[in-house]
Amino acid sequence: MTLKETIELLKEDLKANGGNFLKKILFNHSFKIIFWFRICQYLHTQHNPFRHIAYLIYRHYEFKYGIQIGLNQTIKGGIRFPHFSGIVCGAIYIGKNLTMYQCTTIGATHGKGAPTLGDNVILFAGAKVVGNVKIGNNVVIGANTVVTKDIPDNAIIVGNPSRIISLDSKKITQYFIRE
Repeated sequence: MTLKETIELLKEDLKANGGNFLKKILFNHSFKIIFWFRICQYLHTQHNPFRHIAYLIYRHYEFKYGIQIGLNQTIKGGIRFPHFSGIVCGAIYIGKNLTMYQCTTIGATHGKGAPTLGDNVILFAGAKVVGNVKIGNNVVIGANTVVTKDIPDNAIIVGNPSRIISLDSKKITQYFIRE
């Protein structure tokens, strides 16, 4: 990852979290954690000696806000966490404009693979996406939904076990994405 790529991703994250860099880095938990995530990823790829200090700062915010994001993930720009606490993010790949509300989990199941998420995915409170599943673009996952199978593009998913209630989620995802 280059410095230019890191800056572009941070610009997208800042835009998703709504604006002014100084205000967001000081007072916005969502931007603060993703900022340090991006800095750690960049410094690690460059084998910079300051990566250890950045990692300590990142870990501090992980514990403070209850948001865990593995540093080995590929996450495109525009990620945001409107309500922090209890968020675990362990996917292989996450597309642009992911929104995760409180108590959500994206993760692997005992060595069987981790999820892959497309662009413009929204996970509402308590949603879980586990296992080697592929979530399409423009997908809305309802509160307390447990997803264990692949989901097509433009789907709205609810329930446990999860079921598709609509294949027209564009209006909902566009409402939550700051373009």
